[in-house]
Amino acid sequence: MTLRVLPLALLFLLNSAEVFSFGGEVVRVLEGGTIEVVRLGKTQRIHLHGLDCPEKDQPYGDDVKEAISALVFAMEVTIEPYGKDKYGRIMADVLL
Repeated sequence: MTLRVLPLALLFLLNSAEVFSFGGEVVRVLEGGTIEVVRLGKTQRIHLHGLDCPEKDQPYGDDVKEAISALVFAMEVTIEPYGKDKYGRIMADVLL
């Protein structure tokens, strides 16, 4: 019995990234580390995983926001989520 369950468990683990990743269009950059993506008509806030940027009111905050906007605004991206942060934003890798 255990030998039958193991291949199914491995199959699920190997495909889990594809199951949970999703695509969408970047419609807004709130600050350097947070973007908004529209998926199926719904806007979702995404916190860029592994990126620590200055806040809007900190030095260079506006510069970072403009740089991130130039890279991703109006682009179709793939979101690979890790979970949610304490503010309810999805923490994710964003693939261009």
